[in-house]
Amino acid sequence: MLLLTNGEVLAQQEDAQQYGTEHWWKLTPDAFGDYSNGSWTQVADNGPPPMKGPFGPLYYCSAVLRDGRAFVSGGEYNHHVSGADLLWAAVYDPLTNTWTELPTPKDAANNDWQGVGDAPGCMLPSGEVLVGNIFQNLTAIYDPVANVWIPRANKLNTSSSEETFTLLADGTALTVNCDGNRQSQKYLPSTNQWVTAGQTPDDLVETASKEIGPAILLPDKRLFAIGATGRTALYTADPNPALPGTWARGPSFPPVNPNQTLGAKDAPAALEPNGKVLCLAGPVDGIAGNYNPPTYFFEFDPTAGTLTKIADPGNSLEAPYSGRMMLLPTGEILFVNGTSDVWIYSPDGAPQPAWRPQITNCASVLEPGKTYVLQGRQLNGLSQAVSYGDDAQMATNYPLVRVRNLASGHVFYCRTANHSTMGVATGAAIHSTEFTTPAGIESGSSELVVVANGIASEPFPVSVGCPDEGGCMGVSKLDIWVSDVADACGTWPGSGLITILDCKGILSWPCGRFLANGTWQKIPNGQYRNIPFTCGHLTVELPPGCYWVVAGFVTPLGGRIHLNGTTHVGVVEVCCEECACVKLFNPTVRLCWDWFRVGIRMLSQFGTFDAEKVERIEDLANDLLQDVQATGAEKAIAEVFGGLLDMAGRKQ
Repeated sequence: MLLLTNGEVLAQQEDAQQYGTEHWWKLTPDAFGDYSNGSWTQVADNGPPPMKGPFGPLYYCSAVLRDGRAFVSGGEYNHHVSGADLLWAAVYDPLTNTWTELPTPKDAANNDWQGVGDAPGCMLPSGEVLVGNIFQNLTAIYDPVANVWIPRANKLNTSSSEETFTLLADGTALTVNCDGNRQSQKYLPSTNQWVTAGQTPDDLVETASKEIGPAILLPDKRLFAIGATGRTALYTADPNPALPGTWARGPSFPPVNPNQTLGAKDAPAALEPNGKVLCLAGPVDGIAGNYNPPTYFFEFDPTAGTLTKIADPGNSLEAPYSGRMMLLPTGEILFVNGTSDVWIYSPDGAPQPAWRPQITNCASVLEPGKTYVLQGRQLNGLSQAVSYGDDAQMATNYPLVRVRNLASGHVFYCRTANHSTMGVATGAAIHSTEFTTPAGIESGSSELVVVANGIASEPFPVSVGCPDEGGCMGVSKLDIWVSDVADACGTWPGSGLITILDCKGILSWPCGRFLANGTWQKIPNGQYRNIPFTCGHLTVELPPGCYWVVAGFVTPLGGRIHLNGTTHVGVVEVCCEECACVKLFNPTVRLCWDWFRVGIRMLSQFGTFDAEKVERIEDLANDLLQDVQATGAEKAIAEVFGGLLDMAGRKQ
């Protein structure tokens, strides 16, 4: 199963004997975002012309690409043909409901690989897919932008057969060697090299079958590796990615029946939003061809360091290797196992607040069928979150955008694409994704969240299809910049407050909002004032129109004092669905001196000791000082003029 970026789950159909077919389906949640009441719809087969297929792959490399397409490559089986080890790759485009065949990997000498088969794979932060060779120590990446395969560095000594690749927080990919006596290694994309990652405390690989289980990156950045021997281990990366890091012993699976060893001999696992890992195991006996039922379910608690048996779903009678898990955007976990029976697990608890994605910038007025850019932190979550191993990769570390209409409660997923990273645990760095609203999204007040690995951000208020009085359905944007007068090209590093007025004196912004840490404060004459800005910049979304803009502040900077000063007034016209920019200059002591020099020239024009004309200046200054609507800049000018009059001898 693969989670598409519009919230649907793409799943391959198996036949009655649990072999792969060319048929695919998608699960769509109901109108309220509930997957348990969702509907299954068949999509295009992966074999229509001009493809060479149809192919019915079973056990292969897979991923969801950053552009939203689903990628599959290889196949240990093809329909009922065992050991087919397909040299094949294709992508499914949900926008066109079509499959397209791709080129296949080659070695450094431009020779085709012997096959891809059940190769392990891992999406790298760059959006490229790292794939291991099951026959040799070759590796390659698939670049979906250039649509080419690029040979990469050879692994240390071993092939990638039966291994599990997992992306770490530092951008490297780790694997435990299935033919290496407890050795592990990791790939460094920045230097294109494989380096040792140390030795596991216990053997996680069943010797006879060379099988191992899944591996999940935890929110604390440790890797939880689950063995086919009943053992587990925890890996902690060194701050220097090139160094091995350290392994520690994890808990063993507790027996369900006496004298029985349980292990994950090819099996799925998923990271719950509460930080625990849902995993499963079955009886293991050390015999290569034995994949024994039934399946038992456990939760690993990283804080307590325990594996605890939980209730099994009703479809747990198959062997663990036939199971697949999918972490849904709701935080629930979908479980299938090669039958027509599908179950959903609802974890308890809640994610820690620090694990949530955070929206820093997003359009607040949305139109049906339009594409927008959302910015924020931790948009890709803290982990790839879903793992199986060599036979299936189903990572969910990419942002999904969900909109809920506040009146109807209906939920709409917006298709996301072109994420700025496919990394995990990106911390305070701001990343972005594009999202396209569905054509049928309901109008009205709504709330938007971005979801990664089943964890949603705090709601962001939006209005869908809210036009202004001129009929413009799009959002307009105003960028306000504040600069020192001495540096017209720079940005003033301080903070302050912005006031905006409608030039027509009438202001009604039912769809507008400021994209800053602050709140609206509306006063009777239609002004919006005291909206905080920092670092000399504020972005505003508002209806088209003419606006009067001024910034004010009280702060010392570089030895110059800004005394309740305001910038000059900017007047700007913002057109429908366009962005306008206004530059405001911060009054400094230098600017006060400029006023002083201007005043001297003005007084000279009037005649410094012309009593009548100087009196007119004095009256003007007094009027400004008494005018409650005068800006701080105007009052400052009046005070300067008063000082000039003192110097001219008119006042004592």
